[in-house]
Amino acid sequence: MSRRADAVIVAAGSGSRSGLDIPKQFFEVAGKPVLAYTIEAFYKCEAIGNIAVVLPRDGFEAARDYMLGFWNDARVIYVPGGSQRMESVFNGLCRLGKEGNLPIVCIHDGVRPFVTDDVIIGSVDCAEEYSAALTAVAMTDTVKRVRDGIVEETLDRSCLYCAQTPQTFEFGLIMSAYKKAIADGLSFTDDCGVAEHYGAKIHITRGSTKNIKLTMPEDFEKLK
Repeated sequence: MSRRADAVIVAAGSGSRSGLDIPKQFFEVAGKPVLAYTIEAFYKCEAIGNIAVVLPRDGFEAARDYMLGFWNDARVIYVPGGSQRMESVFNGLCRLGKEGNLPIVCIHDGVRPFVTDDVIIGSVDCAEEYSAALTAVAMTDTVKRVRDGIVEETLDRSCLYCAQTPQTFEFGLIMSAYKKAIADGLSFTDDCGVAEHYGAKIHITRGSTKNIKLTMPEDFEKLK
């Protein structure tokens, strides 16, 4: 299989909700940080070319030198992040553009280390066909709309999905959307939100319940 997509792995956050004394992407499991396992998942996927790993802007050089101890390869490019996620993703996209990007780009959370080849390749396939792909899993729990602690409505879960990453796009589409969003001073919580706002139709590609984002203290307790 030829390399068909590059990747941006976003690992520039402080991880304030994790309860750890270090950014959660650097939490070590079996002698390696969580982020190293995430990089490995994409590096080993035959569909993936260059990988821009976006690290915290503050202390970037120290973080980069630390990660070079685990991934020191020409395909793994370390990039300083921004003050918020959108700026960090944009920095990663810009760096890939300078490297001569592939037509498709996957954008993935640095603390989703359990992503599989099947999920990554499925996302790339979907983006090649439809231009924009959201990895997601269908809701299995009943979901309530609540205001001031009181249930207002029970939502139809057959129409609800939990968004994951990678979120995968034609490179030109997502780069253009990010440039417009930054110029317009807008903020979004995920990449598909940026693309949606500027008219992209997002197609669902199958995720996995194992493809979790390590966020809360209990998530990390399971890894110890």
